[in-house]
Amino acid sequence: MRAMKSWTSATAVSVACGLYATPTWLSAGQESQNGARPVQIVYCSDVRCSTGEDGADDALSIQLESRYPQHAGAILRVVVVSEHDKRSALIDMTVDVQEDGAFGVQLPVHELPQGVYDISVMGEAGFVAEGRFKLLKLGQTPPVRRR
Repeated sequence: MRAMKSWTSATAVSVACGLYATPTWLSAGQESQNGARPVQIVYCSDVRCSTGEDGADDALSIQLESRYPQHAGAILRVVVVSEHDKRSALIDMTVDVQEDGAFGVQLPVHELPQGVYDISVMGEAGFVAEGRFKLLKLGQTPPVRRR
């Protein structure tokens, strides 16, 4: 059995898996006092996740992109739920997959409260892709976990 590596952050785990997309829209002055970024992609599988747009400092969003040739011309459902309440969709959208299989959607996460959220992309036969992100509102510090 192989020894498990100890990672210092979710970002390191995601980078090791090749699933992390570096946030590009934040300038150096837009990090919270403790250095945390407002939107942190924890992981994404079978879809490329990135945050915001260059220069859009007030638009907290997550961009999902991929190619799903097997779903060309179909409609996929994208749902965002809170880590604490998986029964209520906070964002629920349908997205057309183009004839060449191109898929893309921008998730407006700016009105969600601080927390951890799961993203699901679903087709007729079930899950197509999934992901998780953390949202930290600027000026707020993350809760301290007591052990």
